[in-house]
Amino acid sequence: MKKNIFAVLTILTACIFFSSCSYRVFPTEVLEYNYDMTMQSKSELEKKSKVRIFHSEQEVKGKYELIAYVQYNPFFSIPILYSTYSQQKKKFYKKAVLKASQLGGNGIIVPAVGLFKVINITDWDSDSEAASVFTNPIFSRKYLDKFKSGAIQQESERQQQRDVQAFSQEITNNVKGIKTWEELDVVDEKIQVFKEYNESLKRPNKEILDLIHLYNTKLRKVVVKRIEKLERK
Repeated sequence: MKKNIFAVLTILTACIFFSSCSYRVFPTEVLEYNYDMTMQSKSELEKKSKVRIFHSEQEVKGKYELIAYVQYNPFFSIPILYSTYSQQKKKFYKKAVLKASQLGGNGIIVPAVGLFKVINITDWDSDSEAASVFTNPIFSRKYLDKFKSGAIQQESERQQQRDVQAFSQEITNNVKGIKTWEELDVVDEKIQVFKEYNESLKRPNKEILDLIHLYNTKLRKVVVKRIEKLERK
């Protein structure tokens, strides 16, 4: 028994140590994707339409008043398994918008993940805004069409690098969220187009090849079973 307790404590200590030694990257594409996926109820969609998200004061068009400074930290976390990082990545935008609405604001300014200012844009009648409509981000063709048409090849090297990262992250998010055969077909097309793009390069990227293999493995071994299980319910 004591050995088991010691082993668990050792693992937790290692998790804390290693989790504190790495970068914490929050791609805006991921934050926006998770925000769109988690704001689905009628009440949430109404708040989504009435609270705007900004990343700097310069983005705010019009006059506004500052209501509050807010810091968001998950109430409970477990390193790696249910870390503060993973929760913030998935829930931060949603939590921030809901809190802003609760405080009577119609906008938030985000200088960093976990921190935001709640503002009231005085020359925008947010109360009259119609509720947002949920649009499944899995069906987004923003990057799919760019890669499929070859438009990606006309971009600068730096822009291509950003788009490759964004498309890869989009597919990663999509694979986690697939629940229907229709969604599976769209994501499968994205993976195939991403593969064809990599093969068209003078020197195909091995990391992309590994990712594509991982995506296809998850589709076959995880996603298909998930859909079949949902159909049996």
